Amino acid sequence: MAFRTFTRRLYSSSSVELNGMFIPLTTPFKADQSICYESLGSNLKKYEKIPFKGYLVSGTTGESPYLSYQERVDLVKFVRENTSKEKVIIGGVTTESTRMSCDLTQELKKAGADGVLIMLPFYFKRFMTEDAIMTHFTTLADEGGLPVVVYNNPWVTGMDIGTPILAKLARHPSIRGVKDSDVRKNTVTLMETKGCNFDVLTGSAGYLLASLMIGCSGGFNGLAGILGHELCRICQLVEEKKFEEAIQLQIKVSKPDVLDSDLNTVIKRSLINSYSAVVSSVQPTRIILSAKTGRGDDVSPRLSERTNGIIAETGKQM
Repeated sequence: MAFRTFTRRLYSSSSVELNGMFIPLTTPFKADQSICYESLGSNLKKYEKIPFKGYLVSGTTGESPYLSYQERVDLVKFVRENTSKEKVIIGGVTTESTRMSCDLTQELKKAGADGVLIMLPFYFKRFMTEDAIMTHFTTLADEGGLPVVVYNNPWVTGMDIGTPILAKLARHPSIRGVKDSDVRKNTVTLMETKGCNFDVLTGSAGYLLASLMIGCSGGFNGLAGILGHELCRICQLVEEKKFEEAIQLQIKVSKPDVLDSDLNTVIKRSLINSYSAVVSSVQPTRIILSAKTGRGDDVSPRLSERTNGIIAETGKQM
């Protein structure tokens, strides 16, 4: 974004650009649990009309832990073939093995990915020392063949990658950035990585404007599947220094973002599909979950109805 201009680079620039809004794609499934490419293609046709910087394939929103490696490769290939060449394709390569993540990254490169997003392995988290963390990411950057974006998600991994480690990783020419929703920490990360070819991206639409104002380059936001135009507009307004207009728009998207964080994947996909003109019916998720409350009633319809109402009202305000 306009707020982070460097006078020099410590290393030659990576070819991937991360400034702007990335949409984390959902992975639609058929009743038999196979991937519904017809639905995905329908979504992409609508998303191509929105000025996204690119697409995140097989991330958290895309249910990556429940996809086979071949499915992840096939999804990237499909998205690459059905989107404009200007769009940046980032593939999720989180696994419990550095070697497997490297192999998967190499396959995603062949499929057309421009970069990869990866979390820490967390099954044996007690062994994840600073040296282990550094080795995991730098090995992937050295051997994977694609630019790497670190995904700091302590809610999933149980580990928070501190700024000192991120500052060291930022000096690697192929480690291009971090996705982190901690705005307070991002401020320090931006200061500690100044001069590096390293972007900081937010994972929350609710903090998008604040993140851009402190110097973040953009974001990976699940709400982009419903309010993509609005989130891209906030990025544009900041670039144009139209801050008052950006503030008003941020206020309007904040309430839907709070709800987005509370919804399970089934409801999120249902909502996104309803706004994306998906041709087939709502598909099941591969996640094993329950939408039952302690009283035994199904909360999914009520949450979905509530969220649809708020988003509809937000749209009227915009």
